[in-house]
Amino acid sequence: MITEKEEIYNPYAVEINYSIPPKIASSSSEGGNVLDVSDIEIDKLCGNFCYNAYNNWHGLFDLVLRQKHLRKRDHYKIFKRKACQKLCIFESMDWVKLCFKNLTWIVKLKWMDGKVYLDRKWYSFAKAGNLKKRDTIVFQMTGNSQKFEVSVFESDILKNCNTSGIGHRTGVMSWFKMINENVLSSGQMEITRVVMQSSGAIFHEKVNLIMGGAETVIVEFCAVRNFLTGMSKLIQQYHVEEDDVLVFRYVSPSTFSVGFFKSSGMAFNYNMETTIVSTTMNNVQEPEVILISDSSVEMVEEAVLNLDNEEEDNNMDFGAGDIEDNVFFQVTLKRSHVDEKYHGVYLPKTLYSTFNSWSRGTTIRLICGDNVYYVAALRNQKICRLGRGWTEFTIGNEFEEGQILQFIYVADKTFQVDVV
Repeated sequence: MITEKEEIYNPYAVEINYSIPPKIASSSSEGGNVLDVSDIEIDKLCGNFCYNAYNNWHGLFDLVLRQKHLRKRDHYKIFKRKACQKLCIFESMDWVKLCFKNLTWIVKLKWMDGKVYLDRKWYSFAKAGNLKKRDTIVFQMTGNSQKFEVSVFESDILKNCNTSGIGHRTGVMSWFKMINENVLSSGQMEITRVVMQSSGAIFHEKVNLIMGGAETVIVEFCAVRNFLTGMSKLIQQYHVEEDDVLVFRYVSPSTFSVGFFKSSGMAFNYNMETTIVSTTMNNVQEPEVILISDSSVEMVEEAVLNLDNEEEDNNMDFGAGDIEDNVFFQVTLKRSHVDEKYHGVYLPKTLYSTFNSWSRGTTIRLICGDNVYYVAALRNQKICRLGRGWTEFTIGNEFEEGQILQFIYVADKTFQVDVV
């Protein structure tokens, strides 16, 4: 039986969804083995665990799978020119190796007019990994320039995670990270991707890490790469070593209590629960969330936007409708949308029933071409605007003033974005 003091984590390094599906419960009661999985599935789980719990900044290229990537055919266009640049795939190469962790598929490359296509082995790889439409796969670096590890993030991944924060007053799932040599040498740690995708957790420039010894260590948050910097003090003071584990439990905006476990599995010698009650709940005040307006760069950290007093029609032109039952709208990009100041577009009020359940900081997926970007929503009553992450989205796609973008709502918190 699961108690409030017990936490179970999945290969994505976050708490699981504690609501066990009926089919799993019934198979267990009938004597079935829910752990009876194939070698490929185990390899896939190991790969996901290493990417999320252990590695840092290994992801080179994200691809959102479409049906055309999964149909059986002679060749597949998986890598566009920009992806080839990121992955260092050149015309002199005849093949690449793809793996989830250890099991490897050799996929031949066919070049035509500077474009690269993958042969039928791609289909074998996708089928073996049970890849599905709208899954996001991440290609990672390995020690071999022609070999890539692939991590899979299912389109409904959050259903498998504790997004409701069962057992926590904050309603935000806990997450953990294993320490590797990269973290020890740089003092920087990548935040688990699923945490950044889920809504609820709010990060400011400064992040408070409350250790079990009643001390608060202040580190910095990099919104561009989603990592914590300045962790060298914590590493030195608590003698953190490779393979040790840090467990982060959300307390309030930009504040976490941190559980520290040695690689042996033993907890460090302090009482986490006492610290949370005495230090966190009583002394930490919830910071005010600031929504940035069209202020200058110098005023970005101080500017406060009252969305109720701003006319979104002054910033964008709307066209809305339905495409095969998917709601969509169009936006003509203005200078403020591409000035690299995180001034994202407003969502039309016709989408209120869609974004009504979103909270401040809810992460929205924007799929453009074969790339996926994560953008935070800014909310105030019946108005919603896209914020943090918008600049990375516009820069990554080289958008310019005057272009018209069409946003199609294709899945939960997910828009397909096309230039029209």
